[in-house]
Amino acid sequence: MPEKERVFTAKEIAKLWRTKDAGFGSPVLSGSGPYSKNPVGEILLMFGVTPEELIRFKLSQAEAETARLIRVPHVLVKLLWQVNIDKVTPVTTERLSQVLVQPESYFGPTAPLLLAFGQLLDSYTPEVWDSITRQISGKKPEKINKFFLEPLPTPAEAKIQYIFKEVAKNIFQEIKPEDNSDLIGQAAAGAVWEIQASPKASGYKPKLLPLFLDSSGEPLTLNWLKAHPFG
Repeated sequence: MPEKERVFTAKEIAKLWRTKDAGFGSPVLSGSGPYSKNPVGEILLMFGVTPEELIRFKLSQAEAETARLIRVPHVLVKLLWQVNIDKVTPVTTERLSQVLVQPESYFGPTAPLLLAFGQLLDSYTPEVWDSITRQISGKKPEKINKFFLEPLPTPAEAKIQYIFKEVAKNIFQEIKPEDNSDLIGQAAAGAVWEIQASPKASGYKPKLLPLFLDSSGEPLTLNWLKAHPFG
């Protein structure tokens, strides 16, 4: 990274994208690197990362660094990437801006709780992941794979579950590359479904969410997320 980072907030970036062409119609990089025509690469360049530095990032590292720089959860940046490559709905700078300043339009009514969970995933130390791993590894894979709520998630809800699954796996792999990250990702996706369904599942006691830990090291609960919403 440059010695002195330029500073932009997520809101400032969204405002820039809404008031001028963000340049996604032409390559952000002169070469054919993985972040050409992509908002993640654009943000990193805005902060002073050079094109030569940019092409050395893995996607998960680029997303994590972008999240750190604009101070949002990694899952929000992963959503930015997903919206940009959406084959169904044409991407616009307005849609990308909306991810940064109106995440509830994508994450739904439980957005503050989901993003609080995303923030927790970002904050876990190797020691915390060790504790979580011990809990999750004691569960049978079929138990982790089974979502305990009905009805099935909508396509929009399933997309958010996928994003959390991939981000949880990536964060875990960066810290503990020798361990199996699949169960971690599956457990995170299931915990997200429990959060998403909580408004309509009165009396349901989450089974996967408590496998993760709150900031005090206690099993994570919906009440803790409600008391510590993102934003």
